[in-house]
Order: sequence, then structure tokens, then C-alpha cells
Amino acid sequence: MTRTLTPPTHTALLVIDAQRDVMATVWNRDAVVGRIKNLVDCARGAHLPVVWVRHSDDDLPHDSAGWQIVSELEPSVGEPLIDKHYRDSFDKTTLASTLEGAGIDHIVVCGAQSDACVLATLFGAFARGFSVTLIDDAHTTEPDSRPEYPTPESIVTAINVIWGDQAVGDRRTAVISTQQACAMFARPDSPSLGNR
Repeated sequence: MTRTLTPPTHTALLVIDAQRDVMATVWNRDAVVGRIKNLVDCARGAHLPVVWVRHSDDDLPHDSAGWQIVSELEPSVGEPLIDKHYRDSFDKTTLASTLEGAGIDHIVVCGAQSDACVLATLFGAFARGFSVTLIDDAHTTEPDSRPEYPTPESIVTAINVIWGDQAVGDRRTAVISTQQACAMFARPDSPSLGNR
């Protein structure tokens, strides 16, 4: 669902939990990591901020090998690294103040896990007044052993559909592909997605 509105002059790319253990067993891992890398390269090429989020908890201890960002991706010097302990990347972190301090009002989201930290962060950002675009082919989740649980592919598809249809007042959400995001990043005079 594409929305053409204002230029993306206040946009940042948010990469959620692209960590070794988080990404170890996710659906379509290599393709998703490749698309995240492409998004990061496109954002950097357009001089847009890239913000990285890392999760830690009892099963994923801070500074452990599995807590590290996957080897295919590497934050650049000066790119914010936000450490979190809850699904919503804004909950008890410096993410909101980091974005607001940089004048960001529109975030483009990719990463893992779609049905946990990605989804919680999407709603958390939108509830805090940010315009939010989800990259439909650059988020993923892992399989669940419960027989009644949907497949990872079904979860990704459902979140893409649900997220493309959110609105509060005149603000709306958007869902686009990696290719569309890179085109948007490359043309600062082109229309952006999501009302501000």
C-alpha cells in the first residue's frame, strides 16, 4: 500500500535485532539479511541515518557471541546502537530521544522477529507520533513448533497486510519493498511514504 506524500528529508532506517542468535533459525534468513544490507547501503548512500537495535535477555546475554550483529552487516562508526530488553524498541531505551534529537519523524523498519520485536516496535513508533514504513521483504521470524501456529511466511504476509492499513488522524502507515525504499532514499525530492 503506497502513500505519496512529503519528501523523506527526516527519515531514518531502523534495523531491529539483526543479531547472530536472533537470525540463526529465521525463515528466509540469507535473502532477508541481503535485503537489509541493501537497505543499509542505500540509506548510507543517501546520507540518511541508520539506527541499529540490539536485544538482550537471559537467553541472549549482552556482549555474548550470539548477541552480536550478523557478520554480513556492520554498523558504521557514529551510527546509533540502541540496546533493549523488551520487544518494543522504544520501551525503556534511548531510541525516541535519539530519533527526535536528529529531527527524525519517519522511520523505515526492517529486521527480526516479525511477530515480536518488529511488530511491537511498529506500533510503539506509531503511538509515539512517528510515521512508519515497513519493508515487506526485509523482516522475518522463526518457525514455531506449536502445530496451531502459522508458518513464518504466513506471519510476514499477515503483518505486511495489517501494517499497510493503520491510521491515526491524518497519519497512515505504509508497506513497501526494499527496491521501492532504495528508490525513495535515492531521490530526496521524490514523494515519501507515511504522513508527517
